[in-house]
Amino acid sequence: MRKVEAIENMADGVTAERRICKDIKKMKLSAMKLLRNLQRERKAREELEGACYGLAREIEARRAETLALREQQQRVRLEVEKERRMRQMAEVWREERAQMKLAEANFILEDKYAEVDGLIAELKSFLTSSETQI
Repeated sequence: MRKVEAIENMADGVTAERRICKDIKKMKLSAMKLLRNLQRERKAREELEGACYGLAREIEARRAETLALREQQQRVRLEVEKERRMRQMAEVWREERAQMKLAEANFILEDKYAEVDGLIAELKSFLTSSETQI
């Protein structure tokens, strides 16, 4: 009986050991799967970080480019404003010059009218003095 009992105990022990070995194999497979998943996730995270760094560099480059374009736009705007003021000033000077020429022409014309009026008055006076002599 003791031998049978010992054999049964050994059989139970072997069965338990097999179950334990089976469980260990399952755990090893599970651990391997988890390790592969971990490696895939690590690789995906590294790729994502690389993409984020690349995007951050691109954003910074575009930010710098935008700032440079804004500065250039401001310079162009100032140049255009300066040129506009210069054109306005030139237009004012042309207008003033034209007004001065018109005023000068008007003065000369008035002078000529006064001269003609003087000649007419002289002529009338000469004609009236000639008629009185005749």
